Amino acid sequence: MSLSDLIYEALGDAPSDHIVTVTAAREVADHLAAALIAKSGGPDHIVSIEGGKYTIQHPLGERFAGELFSCEMTTRVGWEMSDIADEDGRYRVWSDSDGDLRFEAIEPNQD
Repeated sequence: MSLSDLIYEALGDAPSDHIVTVTAAREVADHLAAALIAKSGGPDHIVSIEGGKYTIQHPLGERFAGELFSCEMTTRVGWEMSDIADEDGRYRVWSDSDGDLRFEAIEPNQD
C-alpha cells in the first residue's frame, strides 16, 4: 500500500461531512503524501558516511509500500562503499537508467 493510499483510506474513515467528494479526498491524499515524502528527504535514498561507516535512510514511500526489507540499495551501497565518496557527508543515492548507482553530495558533515 502506498503512502497516498494509506492517507486516502484514513480520509475515507472520516465523517462524510468532512470530505466533499472522493476525488477531493484522493487529491488531498496525493498532495499530503508528496509533502511528507519531500520533507523526509525525497524519493531517493540518503546515505550518511562518517569514518568509513555508512547508514541509509530509505524513502518514506518505500517504507509504506512494504519494500523496506526487500530493498537492494543496502546491499548495493555496501558493495560499492569504496567508490561512493572520499569524504564524510550525506549523499542522495539512486540508480540511473543503466542501473548504476549515482551519488550526489547533499552536505558535508561538520566537524
